[in-house]
Amino acid sequence: MEETGFRVIGNDRCENLRWKGIFIDPDQEASSGGDHIFWCLKTQLVLGPDGKLVDQYGCNAARSCYKTL
Repeated sequence: MEETGFRVIGNDRCENLRWKGIFIDPDQEASSGGDHIFWCLKTQLVLGPDGKLVDQYGCNAARSCYKTL
């Protein structure tokens, strides 16, 4: 099976979580050793409304600000 370059992340992500990979080529970013920066759509910061850092694992149903996809 040929890979398309898309990754399935499932529906267990917060609706407000954003990642710069939406706007750039993630393969190019990975090859340059860049970091993967996340931010919250509600706050426009790396901190969510609850004051905690946002990332692909931390933004889950255990947080009061979590909104399922």
